[in-house]
Amino acid sequence: MQLDDIYVTASPEGIAIEYKLAGLGSRFIALMVDSIVQITSLYLYALLVLFSIGSGMGSQAIGAILLIVGSFIIVFGYFIFFEVLGSGKSLGKRATGIRVIRSDGASVTFRQSVIRNLIRVADAMPGLFYTVGAISIIATANNQRLGDLAAGTYVVRDRTQGFYFRRPTQNWTTPLPQMSSQNVFSPPRFPPAKNVSAFPPVQPLGADIYRWDVTNITKEQLSLIDQFLFRRWVIPPEHRNRLSSEIANEIIPQVGGITFVSSYEHLLECVSSAKHFRESMGS
Repeated sequence: MQLDDIYVTASPEGIAIEYKLAGLGSRFIALMVDSIVQITSLYLYALLVLFSIGSGMGSQAIGAILLIVGSFIIVFGYFIFFEVLGSGKSLGKRATGIRVIRSDGASVTFRQSVIRNLIRVADAMPGLFYTVGAISIIATANNQRLGDLAAGTYVVRDRTQGFYFRRPTQNWTTPLPQMSSQNVFSPPRFPPAKNVSAFPPVQPLGADIYRWDVTNITKEQLSLIDQFLFRRWVIPPEHRNRLSSEIANEIIPQVGGITFVSSYEHLLECVSSAKHFRESMGS
């Protein structure tokens, strides 16, 4: 399902996640940054090889082979290295806030990265102006160049990292009952599923969370949060961390009065408890 520049996918846990697709402009800027890094690396590598040959450390034939092999590694291996080990973000993509993902939202595999970057040669035609790739990005529904179409990958905007806090809204005046320090709630302790790593204990929820402004949290968002919290105990660690950050970054701008949270998952627990509490109070 695609709406405008939004790509919607279902995670392996059955939770719908939305991604904003990266446009032609941000991808072009990322490519320019990556090209500068690559050209600089090629220049320094060529100088090193020529210096070695000039110093009598090898023949011209060996130097030519080293230049060819090294250039191939820098041109193609650069993207593959960062996409596989850098969560889909080359230096240029990291600078522009975009990244490459699979159809399920996870990081690309080595095979997918190799496919999309080998086909980069076709996308760069004619010459190195990326005319074919640009036309493909504009013409396809999900802003995919030929390499993305072949590998089944998407380039999306990276979500905001880290927390930021807002002051409570001025009209948040509903009185709250006095709560003692004993009113602290802990999540249920379920044993981890088979073949799933155990998680450290989740931090207890303090009574001050019930003063958070969760008015703007919709029923759909609350349902999504509750689905995740209910299923998290059987979600593999890498998917659990990714999903919690995806959901948390969507709702952070709509929550006021956040005092302290230790993690994305802790934030979701607090928002869910505060919203359900407000609903039970009829406010």
